[in-house]
Amino acid sequence: MLATVSVSSALEQFVEYQETGSEPVYWTGVMEFNAFRQAYWMLHRDTPGRFYDHSVMNELYALMLWAPKRAQGHIDGIVYAMSLILDGNHLNGFLRLSEVRHSAALR
Repeated sequence: MLATVSVSSALEQFVEYQETGSEPVYWTGVMEFNAFRQAYWMLHRDTPGRFYDHSVMNELYALMLWAPKRAQGHIDGIVYAMSLILDGNHLNGFLRLSEVRHSAALR
């Protein structure tokens, strides 16, 4: 439940950031993404194959914190991936987050 609420809240904040460019809204989205990241880990820490998902989220979260302009430059991909996850398409959502993380890290 917490993971679903957090991903939904983060998605709402990032969509609003897309529309307004408001830095406080971006940072609220980052906080919600962190809540999702932690809740997801608690739910799936003993599930085989889910460690990779968590490592992707850890790296993307670090990018959001330490290189916000790079992460903001990929907000469309983040929003798309999170919408997939919220719709229950976790495999494709995490694959997309991995692609975003990789693209943003290379920039």
